[in-house]
Amino acid sequence: MNTVLVFLPFSRHIFKDMLAGVTRYFGGGMRVQVIETGTGASVHRKLLGFWNPVGCIVEASEGIGNLSPRFFGDVPVVYLDRTPAGGKRFLDVRQDYAAGAETAARELLAPDITNYAFVGYRKRTVWSRARGDAFAAVVGLHGHSCTRFEREGSASERTNVLRDWLSALPKPCGVFAANDIVAEEVLWLCTQTGIRVPEDLSLIGIDNDEQICENAAPALTSVCPDFERSGYLCAELLAARLANLRLTASERTYGILGVIRRASTCRTAWTDPRVLVALKTIRAHACEKIGVNDIAAAMGCSRRLAELRFRETTGRTLRDVIAETRFERVTVLLRNPHRVIGAIAHFCGYGTEAALRIAFKKRTGLSMRAWRLRHAEKSRGKTSAPG
Repeated sequence: MNTVLVFLPFSRHIFKDMLAGVTRYFGGGMRVQVIETGTGASVHRKLLGFWNPVGCIVEASEGIGNLSPRFFGDVPVVYLDRTPAGGKRFLDVRQDYAAGAETAARELLAPDITNYAFVGYRKRTVWSRARGDAFAAVVGLHGHSCTRFEREGSASERTNVLRDWLSALPKPCGVFAANDIVAEEVLWLCTQTGIRVPEDLSLIGIDNDEQICENAAPALTSVCPDFERSGYLCAELLAARLANLRLTASERTYGILGVIRRASTCRTAWTDPRVLVALKTIRAHACEKIGVNDIAAAMGCSRRLAELRFRETTGRTLRDVIAETRFERVTVLLRNPHRVIGAIAHFCGYGTEAALRIAFKKRTGLSMRAWRLRHAEKSRGKTSAPG
């Protein structure tokens, strides 16, 4: 069986979906073998000789290092989220960075927030700069300015300067971090300096790296890219190269699934610690058919008191927020055109497919299939897939 090597940083949990996309494209007709990018050129060379792959895919958001096309020789290689250098064109799959930033801005924009900021990545990358530019543009359209932090340098230098920069931001402020790693850094510094999240800073990251987002304090709201689609497109482009030896430069673009809301942007919830427990429980278990009694038990009070505290703090009922959380997960899954519609009810806590279809039609006025088609048409209007 022919082999495709996929070079990934093992430390990033998010690439499981990317790999699923690669595997889905090739099915059982190709072996997909993962190689850690940090092992060094000499090890990579030995692994190429060992596997003798028909093609390679390289995650390159922090640069390609030694994994240039020259390194692979005659073996075709597709790069995922590569930072362009010197105008050179390769076989590339890139995220729609503007769409991610616009999604973050849409989540943060609120009548009572007039200050906005962007925290860039710790290294100079095209994707970080593009996200910052797009976020600032959307905020500007709404009459607000965007303060930007994009300092490079050593970790200690950046930490000290970023700490002072965050402290000096006018509050309340909506902050978009270049990715979840940066957002985690911001949260840690806020804890060190007494800046309250989300009351002082309403914070959102991007990547929906659950290992980071769910373990953060407070849990981190994050934009969720379509990583499964990115892997599928990488495999598709590699297959096109294998079928056409003259194809040496082409590009595909993948988009955004939506926002996974967590406590870092739920500003009203922090006025009552029991309400925070309720929101955390709903976020973690809404798709497991939990009800109001389960939330009240987690809050440690009666159902009547739980409903009263929750409504006074958030202005919404527990039942409504459970339903909204389930529906939000439905739309995230539905945006993936390869997700079987009939299976979504099971993943989102609806008793039957029919129950979900009725609830969806009542909320949107559309069937799930029609909603998916409309979303796909909008996405095609914003992104391109040349080549």
